[in-house]
Amino acid sequence: FTYSSGTIGSNTALYNIHLFNVSISNGYNISQVKSIYYNGTVKAVGDIYSSATLTALNELGSTKYRVIGKKLIHYDDDASIDIQTPRMRLFQTDKAPVTVKADTGHLDGDLTILDLYDNAEIFRPAQAATETQPASLRMLASSSYFKVFINDDIIETDKPLTLEQGMSIMNSTAGGTFNNVDQSMRLSGQVKGRIERAPKGAQ
Repeated sequence: FTYSSGTIGSNTALYNIHLFNVSISNGYNISQVKSIYYNGTVKAVGDIYSSATLTALNELGSTKYRVIGKKLIHYDDDASIDIQTPRMRLFQTDKAPVTVKADTGHLDGDLTILDLYDNAEIFRPAQAATETQPASLRMLASSSYFKVFINDDIIETDKPLTLEQGMSIMNSTAGGTFNNVDQSMRLSGQVKGRIERAPKGAQ
């Protein structure tokens, strides 16, 4: 094992498993492996899924969020899930869907917190004005880490963050919080940047 990311000693810690001289029964190949068993002091089992999708619905039966990944590893001991190249899409009625992505992710066993590590981004496309919503500019927030509080529709980080909205760009030293309900971003720490006037017809 080699450490990858997260907090060592907690269930957010991610490790890379390096396998050598693997023997596979005749008629099978390594891509068909479905689980890994660790027979150490603390025993563990990890189930492996390729190109998996997790979807949750709101009380009206509409999609609230969707999580996809190139590969998912499910751990039986705490029901948590490690995700390679996670992509999460958050939906709000009458608003543009928000996409959150990173290189790696960890979803807790209660499906309430998604930790995203390395090249993490929050993206909202531009949206034209509607009868119920004003126009919104394209938004991109970038950081090394984001924590998604799924049930609260909140995404936050305490790491340095870059926020682009339209032609404006801001940098914060202590991260910020994105509220998906009203799709607003609040920056923390020292904030510097450039604010450009929005094009006519956009907010």
